Amino acid sequence: MNDIYSGIIKLGYLEEGSIDEHLYWDLGSGFLLNSGSQSVRLPRNLKTRDSYIIVLMGNSGNASPQFTIKGPKHEHREQSQQES
Repeated sequence: MNDIYSGIIKLGYLEEGSIDEHLYWDLGSGFLLNSGSQSVRLPRNLKTRDSYIIVLMGNSGNASPQFTIKGPKHEHREQSQQES
């Protein structure tokens, strides 16, 4: 009967020495957990970090491994260096 459970996708990040997942951003909600996949859109102006996580909430919370998001300021700096 998992087809009646809807999910929520949150974006957060981990910090060394903290147990907080900093789940500040909602990326999706109201989708069926058994749908197989869900498209999300990242918020603008995220800071560059290598400790972001995605957490799927429904009948239990499941966190992804940590991954990197490069923020827009970081991308602009890389482009400027490549043009030099």
